[in-house]
Amino acid sequence: MRAILKAGSLLFVLCLPSIVLGHGAGYEPVDKETVAVRFAYVLGEPMTGAEVEVRPPGTKTAHQVGRADAHGQFAFVPDRPGEWTITAEDDAGHQVKANIAVNAGSAEVETPHHLAVPPMWLLGGLLVSLLANAGLISALLSARRKTV
Repeated sequence: MRAILKAGSLLFVLCLPSIVLGHGAGYEPVDKETVAVRFAYVLGEPMTGAEVEVRPPGTKTAHQVGRADAHGQFAFVPDRPGEWTITAEDDAGHQVKANIAVNAGSAEVETPHHLAVPPMWLLGGLLVSLLANAGLISALLSARRKTV
C-alpha cells in the first residue's frame, strides 16, 4: 500500500508543472483586417465568455466593453490610428492583454510572447509540491530507519 502511495505522490509531483501551465492563457490574432483577436488558455481551450475591454491609444477610458464569444473571439472597429489595448479577464482570474497597432486602413496584432498564469495557481502549485516532496522524503527516511 505504501509503495502505491509513494508512486502516486511521485507521479502527482512530476505532473504538477503541466497541470499549472494548463491553466495559463494567451491570445492570437484572428484576422488583421477586422481587428479580431482570439483569447485562449495554454492548451487551446477558448476563453469563452471572458470579459473584454478595448482602450484606444492614449486614454484609460474604455472604448468598448463586452464578452468573448464561444470561440474566445472578440472584434472591434477602431476609430483612429495608434496602439489599442484589449484586455480579457475570466472568472478564474486569468487576465491577458493584447496590443494592436492600428495604421490607416490596417491593424497589426503583436505576437504574443508569454502566457499568463494566475499568481494564486503558481503559489498553490509550489505549496503542494513542497508538501508532497516533504511527505515523500519523510516516508523514505521512515522506511530506511525501520530497515536498519
